[in-house]
Amino acid sequence: MHAPVLPVGNEYLSIPHLDPRTGEIPDVFALSDRASGLLGLRGQRKPLLRIVCAHDDGSLHPFQPREAAREDAWTPVLRGSAGERDITVRFVAPPSERAIVISITATQPGTFGVAWNWDAVSVVTGEARDVPADLIVRAGDEDGVTTGEAFGPLPFIGWAIAADGDSATHVTDVDGDARRGALLRTCAAGEVGSFFVTVAIDGAGARRSALAMRATGAAAMVAETQRWLQARTVRLRDPAAEARANLNLFFNRFFATGRTLERGHLVAVTSRSPRHGNCGIFRARDALLWSLPGLCVQEPAWAGDLLLDFYESTWPQGGDHGLYLHGAPMFPADDLFS
Repeated sequence: MHAPVLPVGNEYLSIPHLDPRTGEIPDVFALSDRASGLLGLRGQRKPLLRIVCAHDDGSLHPFQPREAAREDAWTPVLRGSAGERDITVRFVAPPSERAIVISITATQPGTFGVAWNWDAVSVVTGEARDVPADLIVRAGDEDGVTTGEAFGPLPFIGWAIAADGDSATHVTDVDGDARRGALLRTCAAGEVGSFFVTVAIDGAGARRSALAMRATGAAAMVAETQRWLQARTVRLRDPAAEARANLNLFFNRFFATGRTLERGHLVAVTSRSPRHGNCGIFRARDALLWSLPGLCVQEPAWAGDLLLDFYESTWPQGGDHGLYLHGAPMFPADDLFS
């Protein structure tokens, strides 16, 4: 049986396995034209991303959530402690960015941050496979942005992490491997320390995205995300039903549709989570019978664009049982409702 998770994501990134018990993110996925499915960044010995607190002796202590909730029906919020300090962590996914914002609010002064452990890249088209690649991470000594790239031999996915503002400290693991490190920031009581995690087709694009987000500022991006979510919230008489309905509508929006990393191409998929057996592929039954009605309720314009793309990219084989993202059949034809 699967452990509980708090999935979150936006048009470009999906985070299906955010753990409410630890605040850890084992993997991050992006839709990819090149892979005709999902590309994923993940850890193995440790999760890809985790929240930490630095003690005076330099040791890093993990975040231990006590309470998990959502704001605006979608943004995960975890409250707990890191070391001896109470903190609140928000995982904000600006809808049109190839990034997430991790914001940490401390009740006592301390040094907090995000640690990474990057071990593998996977491709998912119904099933997940690791991709043989050279993983290279470069610390941002000049601009404070750490970037990673997967080469095989050309770069095909990159990521970056940067703090909001200039007062951040880069820490690498004791073995000197840059694929395992942390970015830390010292915060006063009540201060919010935010970190940007960006993804692009290479490290240069991810780095520039992080710098652009830093120029905009985390507070502005979080506020704009809140406005975006609230503008698409469906109101019901029953508060409990309203919360459940909107969570499902946002999950449908961000885990059944999205944009590809390379071209920003709008696509529909059965799922952007590897928990689903048909993750990363297109099936007309799932897109038209299950996903499209919810999209029409929440945002008809988005649903219309998706329907147009469906006819342009999948005709005439759209009724086949399964297609790659570029529209080619994945396995033998079957009828639409099988």
